[in-house]
Amino acid sequence: MPRKRSVRRLDDVADAALKVFTARGFARTQVSDIAKAAGVSVGAIYLYATSKEALFQLAFARAKGDPLPDHRPVVADNMSGVAAALEAYVDATPRWPHLRAALKRPGNAADDLRAILAELYDSLFDSAPLAALVDRSVLDVPELAAIFGERLKGAFIKDWTAFVTAGIKAGRLRRDLDPVAAARAVMEMVAWMAMHRLRDSAPPDITPQAARSAVVALGSAALLPEGA
Repeated sequence: MPRKRSVRRLDDVADAALKVFTARGFARTQVSDIAKAAGVSVGAIYLYATSKEALFQLAFARAKGDPLPDHRPVVADNMSGVAAALEAYVDATPRWPHLRAALKRPGNAADDLRAILAELYDSLFDSAPLAALVDRSVLDVPELAAIFGERLKGAFIKDWTAFVTAGIKAGRLRRDLDPVAAARAVMEMVAWMAMHRLRDSAPPDITPQAARSAVVALGSAALLPEGA
């Protein structure tokens, strides 16, 4: 019985850490904030994690859907373990195959856009807890910023902006739009619908499929020339 309570309590601590770090970021979060969210004392939290860095490891594992560590407490005095886990995740993540294919060999603009926007929505929705946690924390944790900001998010923005820029120059996309602004505006719409709406204080009552259909249709319509 004590063992089952301990496992459940570790689940509570990991859930609380994920919620608080995602809302506040790493720098602004205190161990006491997580203890309060988990419903335990500050002293008791150290039975499960020895530091704020260790609590972030628990949050990261929870967001990624990994099993929580068997040992108690989780020990960490830096972010190297999380950085290594994030790097492994990035290495194993498919790099937007529809977008890269369209960059190399553009096809019908409407078809390319629909495939790329659906691909982006699906990848963000499937990894929403992890993406939101890391995106909120990169400004505070340089080790994560170098991986997430450059190798994942930054790399996508570069490829997506290149696709929009090439499409505008070729006349396949609207010529009246600034390519950088247009690319970022559509990307942020997809990101909000795929993951940020889930954390909104008053989330819209829409299904994931309805959200996906909307961003694909509206994002395509925003970039295609009239009548395309």
